[in-house]
Amino acid sequence: NQTLVKRVVPMLKRFPSETVVVTGGVAQDAALMKLLAGEGFCVTVPEHPQHNGAIGCAVMA
Repeated sequence: NQTLVKRVVPMLKRFPSETVVVTGGVAQDAALMKLLAGEGFCVTVPEHPQHNGAIGCAVMA
Protein backbone atom coordinates (compact mmCIF):
# COMPACT_ATOMS: atom_id res chain seq x y z
CA ASN A 1 0.00 0.00 0.00
CA GLN A 2 2.78 2.44 0.84
CA THR A 3 4.42 1.84 -2.53
CA LEU A 4 1.16 2.56 -4.33
CA VAL A 5 0.67 5.78 -2.35
CA LYS A 6 4.25 6.86 -3.16
CA ARG A 7 3.49 6.45 -6.86
CA VAL A 8 0.01 8.01 -6.85
CA VAL A 9 0.51 11.04 -4.58
CA PRO A 10 2.80 12.96 -6.99
CA MET A 11 0.18 12.53 -9.73
CA LEU A 12 -2.64 13.67 -7.45
CA LYS A 13 -0.73 16.76 -6.33
CA ARG A 14 -0.74 18.05 -9.92
CA PHE A 15 -4.48 18.70 -9.60
CA PRO A 16 -5.77 21.77 -7.73
CA SER A 17 -8.13 19.78 -5.48
CA GLU A 18 -7.53 18.24 -2.08
CA THR A 19 -10.57 15.98 -2.49
CA VAL A 20 -10.03 12.55 -4.01
CA VAL A 21 -12.93 10.28 -4.99
CA VAL A 22 -11.80 6.66 -5.11
CA THR A 23 -13.83 4.06 -7.00
CA GLY A 24 -13.31 0.44 -7.96
CA GLY A 25 -12.25 -2.44 -5.79
CA VAL A 26 -9.20 -0.59 -4.46
CA ALA A 27 -11.58 1.80 -2.67
CA GLN A 28 -12.44 -1.05 -0.31
CA ASP A 29 -8.85 -1.14 0.96
CA ALA A 30 -9.25 0.80 4.22
CA ALA A 31 -5.50 0.90 4.85
CA LEU A 32 -4.87 2.52 1.46
CA MET A 33 -7.61 5.09 2.06
CA LYS A 34 -6.07 5.91 5.45
CA LEU A 35 -2.63 6.37 3.87
CA LEU A 36 -4.06 8.74 1.25
CA ALA A 37 -5.84 10.71 3.97
CA GLY A 38 -2.56 10.83 5.88
CA GLU A 39 -1.01 12.60 2.88
CA GLY A 40 -3.49 15.45 3.36
CA PHE A 41 -6.22 14.42 0.94
CA CYS A 42 -9.92 14.42 1.74
CA VAL A 43 -10.77 10.89 0.59
CA THR A 44 -14.34 10.17 -0.53
CA VAL A 45 -15.51 6.64 -1.25
CA PRO A 46 -19.00 6.29 -2.76
CA GLU A 47 -21.40 3.56 -1.72
CA HIS A 48 -20.58 0.32 -3.58
CA PRO A 49 -17.41 1.69 -5.20
CA GLN A 50 -16.70 -1.60 -6.95
CA HIS A 51 -19.77 -1.10 -9.15
CA ASN A 52 -19.17 2.47 -10.33
CA GLY A 53 -17.54 1.49 -13.62
CA ALA A 54 -20.27 -1.03 -14.40
CA ILE A 55 -22.99 1.50 -13.58
CA GLY A 56 -21.37 4.05 -15.88
CA CYS A 57 -21.18 1.51 -18.71
CA ALA A 58 -24.82 0.54 -18.22
CA VAL A 59 -25.92 4.18 -18.32
CA MET A 60 -23.98 4.76 -21.54
CA ALA A 61 -25.36 1.61 -23.23
